[in-house]
Amino acid sequence: MNEMENQTILPIYGIAEELENIQSSKPFQIIFYGSRERGDYSEISDYNFYLIASSVDQLRSEFIQSINKSLNLLESISTVSLISTDPESFRTRIKLFEPCAIHIAETGRVFFGSGEFGAIHKDWIFQKANCSIDFGKLLSFMKNRLAFFLRLTSKNPKEEITRLERVIAYHIQIWCMEKIPDISVEELITLDIPSRIKPLIENLYAKEMDEDIENLLALYTQIYGLKRIVRFSMQDSGMNIKGLNKLSIALKELKAVPRFQDKIHRQN
Repeated sequence: MNEMENQTILPIYGIAEELENIQSSKPFQIIFYGSRERGDYSEISDYNFYLIASSVDQLRSEFIQSINKSLNLLESISTVSLISTDPESFRTRIKLFEPCAIHIAETGRVFFGSGEFGAIHKDWIFQKANCSIDFGKLLSFMKNRLAFFLRLTSKNPKEEITRLERVIAYHIQIWCMEKIPDISVEELITLDIPSRIKPLIENLYAKEMDEDIENLLALYTQIYGLKRIVRFSMQDSGMNIKGLNKLSIALKELKAVPRFQDKIHRQN
C-alpha cells in the first residue's frame, strides 16, 4: 500500500478518528508492514501492524484493546494482526538482527502517530552496513521466543492458527540459522515474509534441505489452507458449522508439530 492508499483507508474506515481518541501517557506509533503494505498481497493476506508504545501504556489493558478495536475496522477486508513492543525492546531485537524486527525496520511505514521509528530506521540502515550478526545471541533469542509461543494458550481457532503459524515460522528460521552459516541479512528479512520462505529455501538451500525442513515447509503450506477456511467461513455466515468442522479436522491433522516441539524442548 502506498502513501496515498494509506491516507485513503484511514478516513474511510474511521480509523484515524478512533486512534486519535485513544489516551496514552506517551506518543505511540503504528507501523504498517507486510504484503498489504507492499502491494503483493493475496485474498487471505493479513493486515500486519506493529505498535510501538511505552511499556507503561502497554500494561493498561484498555489501551491495547482500544488499538485493536480501531484497527479491527479493517476486518471486513481481511484479518488484522497486531504485534506490540516498546522502543527499547524494538531496538534490542534489531541489534540482534531478529528477522521480524529487521523486516519492519527495513520496509515498514508509519501508519499512524509519532515516535521513534524514523530514528530507529536510520540506526538500522547504519547497523546493516557496519555490523555483523552474532548468531549465538540471535539463536538464543529465537529459541526463547519459540518456547513462549509453544506455551501460549489460544482462545479460539483463529488464535490457534496464528500461534501455529508463528511456531512453524520460528522453527524454519532457526533451522536456516543453524544450517546456513553464511546466511545474509537480506535472506533473514525474507524469512519473515511468508510467501517467500519456501521459494527462498528451495532455490538457495536445496542441497542443505533435510526431512525436518521439508516437513516444516509442508506444515506452513497447510497453515495457509487453514487461514483460507477461517477467512471464508467468517465471510459466509459468521464461522458456520461446516467451516468449523472442516477447520477442526484440519487442525487435528497438524500432528507433526509436536515432533519439532519435543526437539526444541530437549535443546532448551
